[in-house]
Amino acid sequence: MSAVLGVGLVVGVILAHDAFTYSDKHVDRVPINPLAIHPRRGGKKNLPIIEVNLDAEEAEKQGMKNKPRLVIVGGGWGVCPLCLS
Repeated sequence: MSAVLGVGLVVGVILAHDAFTYSDKHVDRVPINPLAIHPRRGGKKNLPIIEVNLDAEEAEKQGMKNKPRLVIVGGGWGVCPLCLS
């Protein structure tokens, strides 16, 4: 009975924290480009028109393609031979 009460209490505290922490009060203070919400439209079907080249970020990432990488082979469960037996 005490385990059920303890789990219920923990879940209740988490849900109460979640209910009081996250709200939409701050949304009006977040800076947003108006074109992101209401893009310019045109054409026969009045579809949104892309104003920015989407491949612009790809050019920045191309320079990182030949960047040296550091790979760390981690331990995890493989470190402890007694944990697997």
